[in-house]
Amino acid sequence: MEAPYKIQSEIKKRIIKPEYKFEYMNKLAGETLTHVFHVNLSVNSFNKLPAIVFVSESKKVFIHCLRIDTDMQEDEDLADIDAIQRHQINLHTFLNMLLDDEIQFEILDKGKLPFINQQVLKEYFDYKINKRKQEEEKYRKEQEYKTYLKLKEKFEEDE
Repeated sequence: MEAPYKIQSEIKKRIIKPEYKFEYMNKLAGETLTHVFHVNLSVNSFNKLPAIVFVSESKKVFIHCLRIDTDMQEDEDLADIDAIQRHQINLHTFLNMLLDDEIQFEILDKGKLPFINQQVLKEYFDYKINKRKQEEEKYRKEQEYKTYLKLKEKFEEDE
């Protein structure tokens, strides 16, 4: 039996459709955009960082973090602001933020994102919420039984 965290990790890898690639903003020039989303991200901050997600015809995703507003400047340390503005949102970071509800979409929900496999996203949350605990219990019992058999075998050899 495979460890539950590995199963969940494998499901997680399939959430972003494989044909989509996350690129740096400097590669946006010349791309034909099909979707533009305004979002608020939590990036090492209590406040939400405004950002824009661009999706191109060539199935590339670009995320541009916008400037911090004056309210955020009053609430945040200047070093934090600088770190937030330089923060590169890559595929791994974006996926974790999406799954941890650290992304707030304006006007729409994450179901409208073209690069998200909705069936796999549902499967991920179903596994995480409903099945993982049961799988962990089965896995733990299986590991305990294997350990028992090894100890039993070793004990019988010693006699």
